[in-house]
Amino acid sequence: MNQTDSALKYIKTAYDINPEHPETKSIYSKILKKKGFTQEAIAVAGTTGSNNISDLANTARLAGNITEAMQLVEDALKTNPNDAMANY
Repeated sequence: MNQTDSALKYIKTAYDINPEHPETKSIYSKILKKKGFTQEAIAVAGTTGSNNISDLANTARLAGNITEAMQLVEDALKTNPNDAMANY
């Protein structure tokens, strides 16, 4: 088990205990994205607001996944049309 797998295990436990904790949701969504579970990451991030989805979009863009980044920006704008990061 690598560090990301280990982190996913522990953050999922924390998320299951308190799924409304903003920091937990943010970290959980980022680890899900890193592991390739994009839709699950959006579902978790979407409950924290569009800024977290914008963060995921930026991560995808930096990784060269432009199509995925554009979809995430669209999802962020659906959540909050005034999201500055998504509009940038």
